Amino acid sequence: MDTISMEVKLREKLRREAAEWIEKELEKRMEYAEAEILKQANVAMDAVGAGKAKKHVEKAMAYAEQEIRVELDNYSRVWIEEEVKKRLKMDL
Repeated sequence: MDTISMEVKLREKLRREAAEWIEKELEKRMEYAEAEILKQANVAMDAVGAGKAKKHVEKAMAYAEQEIRVELDNYSRVWIEEEVKKRLKMDL
């Protein structure tokens, strides 16, 4: 097997590993984010009312998920590149 096809297969494998990790890590981080957002909403509920607090929670959760996913995707891309270099270097 040539180096290029080895690298392609390795990248595919690492992307699958990273995707699984991202979903697990996202779930953990979203639990924490939800707890913090609900805490803020409970504090604000008296001032803005339940309806606005609920909308805040929905928007904040969507924003948190988007930001966390971007962070994890960026981290995984760097990890994949480092792993490819490391593993191919070991195979040479």
